[in-house]
Amino acid sequence: MAIKVLVVDDEPDIAVIFRQKFRRRISSGELEFSFAENGRQALQNLEADPEISLVFTDIRMPSMDGLTFLRELKKLERKVLLPLVVSAYDDMGNIREAMRQGAWDFVTKPIDLDDLERVLNAATSEIEQKLEGIRAVEQWANAENARLIAIRTKEKQQEFFENITHELRTPLTLILAPLESALGLSTEQQVREYLSQAQKSGHILLDLVNQLLDFAKVDAQRIAPQYKDVHLSLMAAEIALIFEPLAQQKAIRFETAISEAIHARTDPRMVGRILLNLLSNAFKFTPQGGSVRLLMEQVDNRLTLQVQDSGSGIPEAQIQDLFSRFHHSADSATGTGLGLALCKSLTEVLDGKIDLVSNSEEGAIFQVQIPLMVASNTEMHTTETHFRKLVSSFTPTSFDDYNVASDIEKPLLVVAEDHPDMRNYIVGLLRKEYNVMAAENGKIAWDHIEEQLPDLVVTDWMMPEMNGLELLETIRFERDTQHIPVILLTAKSEVENRIAGIATGAEAFLGKPFHPDELLAVVRSQLAHRERLRERFRAEMLRPDKFQSASMEDIFLRDLKVVMEKNLMNEQFGVETMADALAMSRRTLVRKITALTGEAPVKFIRGYRLERARQMLQDNVAPIWEIAVKTGFGSASYFTKCFKDHYGISPKEAAHPN
Repeated sequence: MAIKVLVVDDEPDIAVIFRQKFRRRISSGELEFSFAENGRQALQNLEADPEISLVFTDIRMPSMDGLTFLRELKKLERKVLLPLVVSAYDDMGNIREAMRQGAWDFVTKPIDLDDLERVLNAATSEIEQKLEGIRAVEQWANAENARLIAIRTKEKQQEFFENITHELRTPLTLILAPLESALGLSTEQQVREYLSQAQKSGHILLDLVNQLLDFAKVDAQRIAPQYKDVHLSLMAAEIALIFEPLAQQKAIRFETAISEAIHARTDPRMVGRILLNLLSNAFKFTPQGGSVRLLMEQVDNRLTLQVQDSGSGIPEAQIQDLFSRFHHSADSATGTGLGLALCKSLTEVLDGKIDLVSNSEEGAIFQVQIPLMVASNTEMHTTETHFRKLVSSFTPTSFDDYNVASDIEKPLLVVAEDHPDMRNYIVGLLRKEYNVMAAENGKIAWDHIEEQLPDLVVTDWMMPEMNGLELLETIRFERDTQHIPVILLTAKSEVENRIAGIATGAEAFLGKPFHPDELLAVVRSQLAHRERLRERFRAEMLRPDKFQSASMEDIFLRDLKVVMEKNLMNEQFGVETMADALAMSRRTLVRKITALTGEAPVKFIRGYRLERARQMLQDNVAPIWEIAVKTGFGSASYFTKCFKDHYGISPKEAAHPN
């Protein structure tokens, strides 16, 4: 940034001297000069341009002399404004007075150009130092102000955070208490299932609120350990029992190695919360048939907790952020929510440390080390009552086997959702009207879809193994499944996520929480839309001019029509031949044609032949017996029988309607 210099002198040659001497520094943008003929005009220039920081002024000038001008400069109170005097050598008395008035240095006339440059360089250096000091003070002031604002903002956020979480506990209590009473009053199985799901979700939500409160206290440094004498071995065994039903439900091998008689003084609620969250995280990301191992031991005065799982592991690049609140990996397949972040915070409050060893192939090992104090009496504290209430929350409600088609006339739906209770709830909503197959991730769902070619898919977005968007992309990529409508159900309801889902080919996008009637309405609407498409496909199969769109369904039907036309006269043409011609398995072809037209392939082939025969009869292209041969019927009599059964009139009547 150029230093702006104002030269005040009534002699016209002075401007030429300054411009010629400093022409290179002017052209490089280092210096910028302006000129005034007297002090009054100079004051106007200074008022118009507050960035002028250096002034050369003559002493003897008309209108306002240099000494008066210097006195006026003091009144401006500019942070950086350095005045210099230019005057005749024989005017030393006025020069000394000018220095008393605040002039920083002087140059005598006739001007020595080298002396002028020396004085200018010294003055610009002084200005730069002053500016640097001002900037440093301003930066410090801004930083201090920002720090104070951040502290006040955080205090307000923590206050709001604590207030809102406390407010949540009251309605949650009022929800859970009536639910428990209702469970005792109801005997209807379906009602009890819904009430049980609501009760479990209520306990989980209450637990989440408690964790949020703990976070608020950690942030505000208002949480301190409440030390008690604890039977840690018994407490760990009781918490491990919480996960036994879930281990059985997911066929997970759950091993515990808990040293006996670990008695010590610590905070049982904090240690219990750490252990509960580590185990919950391990079971969440361990696949069906995997393993989880818990180790607890005391070495000297330190407690070691180790939880190992056989999940997909955590890439090294993500480990650093793993203990951040609500961290989710880039592929959306893994996320830790509050659990691990709270584990880290509570471990540090207890003066302990938590470590993670993991890679993307061998699962994860979390290890916590906490210092212990010697117990002072024999009355030992065990598991928190609150933890015991969470026992049922970790075990999904068990429904009947809904992966069996009970009514072949009902449409078949595949539901992909990794949360067990949410999956069971969606299945419970849909199974009254539809056959439903359920999957805990996109990979298992794709196996079902590829095998069964369902009528519709409902999928969550965030799932392990294969997420909902990846499942949708796979469905749309494969020719055999491109026609299947997909509904995305997810908490990722931001506009960009909706755009990504719809752009990939989702027919509908419902954000969580969703209303059950809304889900049912969307499913019914999509299936009704598919039925209308089937009617259009059936109607347009014989009208090539009607195929205007380039949808995957239309492309498949065009290929199908080409195969039919090539084999129209072939009496032996059937499903096997058609499957070979389209490079598809017989089973896939049957399901694909049935899904698109609502008819089995055998019926579709016969209907196609008859419709082509009807067109030929109306156009009088050949006798009836010849049309029967052209459309692949063995004889005129068989053709006549099939035609009359299909249209209710004979071929002759179709050829001569009047």
